[in-house]
Amino acid sequence: MTVSISHLQAADHAWLKRRYADYLHEIAPGLRPAPLTKWWREPHRRTIDLNVKARRIGFALLCRPGPGCWEVAEFCILPDQRRLGHGLAAARTVLGSRPGRWRVGVVNQRAAIAFWAQVVTGSDQIRDLRMGRPLSRWQSHSYTFRI
Repeated sequence: MTVSISHLQAADHAWLKRRYADYLHEIAPGLRPAPLTKWWREPHRRTIDLNVKARRIGFALLCRPGPGCWEVAEFCILPDQRRLGHGLAAARTVLGSRPGRWRVGVVNQRAAIAFWAQVVTGSDQIRDLRMGRPLSRWQSHSYTFRI
């Protein structure tokens, strides 16, 4: 399965705002969405559109916490696109698109824990994999690695 990625544009702001709010409600009920305006303006942030056969399947928000390092700030596969193999392919495509150091905080939910474990352990692109402390109170742990 081929997943294509591209940058979301400012014209996609309303779509992303709705999906981001739904996503946060799912992973952290009660957490209010932060404004997304910084994702369009700040050069160290990327808004990624995930597609399969020209159909939007989700989004990823990436940031650069330091030189040569990327972080998956948010990763969402739309509910109707889950359990089809799209998420695994999308995560690996996103990670593979930017060589270097990475970190991923894993939401404290059974499905997310299993998903990210499969992403990082089943890829021959990943080197120097380490499990670490959560990056936020909503997470169970984090991973750091190199692509």
